[in-house]
Amino acid sequence: MKTKETLLAILFIFVTIVSCDKDSNSDKIPTCFNDYFPLHIGDTWEYKNYIRKASVSSTINNKEYTLITSEIFRADTLYDTREDFYRVKNGKVYKLYTNQSDEFLFADFTLAEGESWKYTGENMNGDQWNVTVQEKIDFDFGNTVLHNCKPFYYDVPGWADEEQVYVFAPGIGIISIYSPAWGAGDTIQKAKINGITYQF
Repeated sequence: MKTKETLLAILFIFVTIVSCDKDSNSDKIPTCFNDYFPLHIGDTWEYKNYIRKASVSSTINNKEYTLITSEIFRADTLYDTREDFYRVKNGKVYKLYTNQSDEFLFADFTLAEGESWKYTGENMNGDQWNVTVQEKIDFDFGNTVLHNCKPFYYDVPGWADEEQVYVFAPGIGIISIYSPAWGAGDTIQKAKINGITYQF
């Protein structure tokens, strides 16, 4: 009996040590997440110029995807709407091609800094994208700092001005999209993840 109690005590201590450090204040960002691309139905990401929302789940080609609807605004007026299907498995994010015939690897959080992969562009026009994992960063919003963010550099070698940097934050998802060529981009302002609202 004493041995059983000792094992339970050790287990309790272990779970306490490895548990995430969460705060009851919803303004605080959880400090340990492995999920850089959350996909709960109802999750919403609001940026300066567009809003993304995970709306429904769909089975396509015998795989379960989540539909993310994006509303793009120009001067506070709805300019365009697009729909993209994603699924996450083992730290990898897959995205359906536009014609839904197949999927490609959109993000791979299992790779180390400097590693890369390639995929054919989502419209399957023959463009070959190269994605490189960059060094982790702390993303400072002024009033909030998100740690361990992962920037990915998307580029088509031989093309000009198409390169983009996506920054992913643990527990939040895409927090910034930036074009080094144009010196412009968009940064997240508000997110609702699994029922919890975060303001940036």
